[in-house]
Amino acid sequence: MYSLLANSMSGDESVRQPAEAALSQSESRPGFCSCLMEVIASKDLVSHVNVRGISNEEKIHLRQKLLSHLREENYKIAEMLAVLISKIARFDYPREWPDLFSVLAQQLQSADVLASHRILMILFRTLKELSTKRLTADQRTFAEISSQLFDFSWHLWQTDVQTILRGFSTMAQSYGSNSAEQHHDELFLTCERWFLCLKIVRQLTISGFQSDAKCIQEIKPVKEVSPLLLNAVQSFLPYYSSFQNRDPKFWEFVKKACVKLMKVLAAIQSRHPYSFGDKCVLPVVVDFCLNKITDPEQASLPFEEFFIQCMVMVKSVLECKEYKPSLTGRVMDENGVTFEQRKKNASNAVSGIVSSLLPNERIVLLCNILVRSHVTLRRVTDVHVIVEKGLLLLGPSGFSLKNIAWIVLMLSCIPTSIQSPLYGGRINDAGENTLLKFNHQHFNRYFVLTASDLEEWYQNPESFHHEQDMIQWSEKLRPCAEALYMVLFENYNQVSSR
Repeated sequence: MYSLLANSMSGDESVRQPAEAALSQSESRPGFCSCLMEVIASKDLVSHVNVRGISNEEKIHLRQKLLSHLREENYKIAEMLAVLISKIARFDYPREWPDLFSVLAQQLQSADVLASHRILMILFRTLKELSTKRLTADQRTFAEISSQLFDFSWHLWQTDVQTILRGFSTMAQSYGSNSAEQHHDELFLTCERWFLCLKIVRQLTISGFQSDAKCIQEIKPVKEVSPLLLNAVQSFLPYYSSFQNRDPKFWEFVKKACVKLMKVLAAIQSRHPYSFGDKCVLPVVVDFCLNKITDPEQASLPFEEFFIQCMVMVKSVLECKEYKPSLTGRVMDENGVTFEQRKKNASNAVSGIVSSLLPNERIVLLCNILVRSHVTLRRVTDVHVIVEKGLLLLGPSGFSLKNIAWIVLMLSCIPTSIQSPLYGGRINDAGENTLLKFNHQHFNRYFVLTASDLEEWYQNPESFHHEQDMIQWSEKLRPCAEALYMVLFENYNQVSSR
């Protein structure tokens, strides 16, 4: 067995091929795996193993062979090929494999939907691998790749999104038709190709350019890409309800696509805040997110992940330090515009845009919609105990701004018609044993405290508090809404406390 294994690694085909054939026949024989384990565990055999490096000629052959299987029909095999090529490219590109991207781009020009999907899978994996290299020379190489691939990738993305929307429109008009069903598989493959292309565009935009927060230079792809990404979200959203009960596969795609598009927009904003802060980008994106959060018609749309991403975007903009007005002065008799002065001018310009998007009335509306919730309480006395336990739980640090905001938030979740004698109010005329039920109003309610939540909070407030803290704020709707409310409270405490 050891001899067969050693010969199977030989560079001589006359030796290697018979050994590979013998190993292949042995795989089905009983005890094959146990025999392999004995070979691995045998110290005498290990000492005789000759670890042989791969020659340059063999490397060239392997790279060419890998690129000859671009139209692999089995998805799992195609995915493993993409991972393998990306790992080799990390070490061999650009010195030993300089034509990798030119070959892929050339193949992409004449590829059908399946082949182009597989090529884009390789491109994405390879770009993702190369983008993690941190040396200056490697980052410079990745910037060159971005300049070569961006235009083509972006054009393909735009073409595919139009193809998908036309396909969706045809599907919506011709459900039940046999002729329409035949094109669904190809359309879905186009959807997957578009999704890969979106990931590539994101990778090129994020990693292919230095952050404009460091260089204060406009990143042109940001202004070109971001509005069209938002347009795609707006075009896909109506099909969420259309496909929900008709086509689960495309329904899941629409859901995934809308969430991913919002994530890409948030990633671009975080990486290139000044370019994203342009008057053609920031106002339309933030206004869209705010409208989705506050739109009463969205209450019936069970799309929690999408609302989370809208809140993440608004929170990111409000917390962005580059969007805060700069209070630094200027050195007298200083010649020219310094880097700090350019940064100050950019920050002040974007700060003005953010202020215009959030007038006092909109902040109050947003806070009210985030806070007001539909709750069902067992007894009025439960409210008193819950609030008192919550206040005690805060401990010595209870008077920090964040904890005060938390108290306001929790009190706001309790309907205003419940007034405690402890605080000079009155109990409902029906008495403390009355079940108090409050209907869900027209606005979205994000701080929803259900009956089970309140029961758990009443029985064990400390455990309830720690469980809420363990949830990542961006994973669930209520913690995300709470995080956004905290930011609003800290930034606009004079307005949000009204």
